[in-house]
Amino acid sequence: MDLKEANSVLQISKEEIASIQRYLGFRHLNINILADFNPKTYLTLKDTAWSIDEKPEELATLYDEVMSGFSQNIQAIKELDHLEAKLESLDRFYMQVQGDRKEQEYIREDKQKTQEEYDKLVSSTYGFKCKLQGLLQGLCKQKEMEIDQAHEVVKEDKERRQAEQEAREAEEARQKLVSELSTKLVQTPQNASNLEGTLLKTYNEFVHTDEKAKGLAKQLGIEYTRTIKSTNARQLVEQIQTNLQETVSKTNGVNLDEKASIEEAQKIASEVLERVDGVSYAVEVAQSLPELVDLNKKQVEEEIKRRVYDRVQSVIQQARVQSYTAEKENIQGESIGFLGKLFGKEQLREKRLENLDLKIELAQRNVLPENDEYSIRQMLVDMHICASTELGGEFTPEMQELYQAIMDTYGEKNKDILSERNVRRLVSQRQASNQATAELPVVRGNRPRIFGKTKAQSNMVELENQGLKQKLLRLRTTNSLRTGRVKQAQEPDAISLLEQRLKGIAVNTQERDRQVNLEDTLDLWE
Repeated sequence: MDLKEANSVLQISKEEIASIQRYLGFRHLNINILADFNPKTYLTLKDTAWSIDEKPEELATLYDEVMSGFSQNIQAIKELDHLEAKLESLDRFYMQVQGDRKEQEYIREDKQKTQEEYDKLVSSTYGFKCKLQGLLQGLCKQKEMEIDQAHEVVKEDKERRQAEQEAREAEEARQKLVSELSTKLVQTPQNASNLEGTLLKTYNEFVHTDEKAKGLAKQLGIEYTRTIKSTNARQLVEQIQTNLQETVSKTNGVNLDEKASIEEAQKIASEVLERVDGVSYAVEVAQSLPELVDLNKKQVEEEIKRRVYDRVQSVIQQARVQSYTAEKENIQGESIGFLGKLFGKEQLREKRLENLDLKIELAQRNVLPENDEYSIRQMLVDMHICASTELGGEFTPEMQELYQAIMDTYGEKNKDILSERNVRRLVSQRQASNQATAELPVVRGNRPRIFGKTKAQSNMVELENQGLKQKLLRLRTTNSLRTGRVKQAQEPDAISLLEQRLKGIAVNTQERDRQVNLEDTLDLWE
C-alpha cells in the first residue's frame, strides 16, 4: 500500500480514533502521522523509551505490515471497544438486580459470552496492536529527530550568519579607522600651518588696534591703558607654535597602508590621534577669532569715546568752577554803601555768594551717567552750550584745545555730522528744550536798575539755592563721587576672550598622558 492508499484508508472518524487511543493506551494520538511517513528518510531510531532500533527499511516493512488489513483490524478494535463498553454495562446492571437470582444468572451468562468474544478479539489483534504501537512510537521518534536536526541546522546557520556579520562589521571598522587616520595625517601639516597663520594674524591685529588707540589717546589728551600686551597672549601663541611644530614632526614619518590591520591602525592612533585631533579642534576654535578682532575694534572705539566724554565733561566742569570762582571773587570785591544796605543789597550779595558756592560744589560732585553709546557730536554740543550759557559764548583755552583735537581726530571722517552749522543747530534745539528747566541765572553787576527789584532778585536767588541744595542732598545721600564711576561692561572683553581661547588651544595641541578614546576623537571629524 502506497501513501495515497494510506491516506484513503486513514479517513476514519473521531470515534474510531478514540477507540484506537483506548486500545493502544495513548492519550494523544495523531493517526495522520502514518500518512506523512516517508520510508526513504534515513534515520536510525535508537535510545527511545520503547527500545526501538529499526533501520529505515525495517521501519518501512513494519509500515507495510500495519497497513495490510488495516481496515479489518480497525473494525475489530471498534468491536473491542463496543464489547468493553458492554461488559461495563453488564456489571452495572448486575449490581442493580441484586436479589433476583434468575436475572443475575442471565447476566452472568451474557457477560461470559461477551468476555469470550472480547478475549478472542484481543488475541487476534494483539500482533497488530504491537506493530501499530511500535510503528507510531517509531514515527514519533523520527519526527522528534527531524525537528532536532532542523533546530541544529537553524542554529548552525544562525551562528554562521552572525560570524559573517561580525566579520563584516570588523572590516568596516578597520576600513573606517584606516581611512580617517590617513585623512587626518594628510591634513595635519596644512591645518597646523593655517592655524599658526590665523593666530599670528589675530594677535598682530590686536596689537595694531592697541597702537592706533594709543595714538588717538595721545592726540586727544586722554589716558588709555587697555592693551593685549599686558596679558599672556603672546606667550600662549608662542607655546601653540611649539606644540604645532612638535605635532607635525611626530606625524611626518607615519605611514598607514590601506590594508593595515585594526591592531596596527589602533597602535598608530594611540600614538598620534590625540595631538592630531587637538589640532583639528583648535582649527575649529580659530574660526571665531576674526569675530574677536572686530569686537576688539568696537570696544576700543567705545573706550576711546568714553574717555573723551570724561575729558569733555571734566573740562566743562573745570570751566564752570573757574567761572563761578571768578564771579564769586567779583561779588566779594563789591562795595555796598549805606543805601545798598538799606535796600537789602548786602543780603542779596550773601545769597549770590551762597548760590555760587552751591554751584561749585554741585559741579565738583556731579556724577557722570554711564551711557550705552557716546556721541562725539553731543560732546561738542555740550561744550557749546556751556560756553554760551555760562562763559559768555567763549571757550576757555582748555576747551578750545580739546575741541580742536576732537575735530582733528573725527572731523575729516564726519564732515557733515560734525560741521559747525550742524552742531550749532543742535545747540539751539537743546537750549530750547531745556529752557523750561534751566537754572535761574546769577544776577551780575553791582548797579541794579531799580532799587525796588533788589528784594525780588533776592527771592529768585533764594529759590534757586533751594533747588541746588536739594540736588546736592540727593548726591550726598547716594554717596556717589565722579572719581568713583566705573564702567559696567555690556559684553565680555575681547582681549579676555582671546586669552581664554588661546589657553584652550594650547591645552588641546600639547602632549598629554591619558588614554585615547577612539570613538570620541573620531566624532570630531564627523
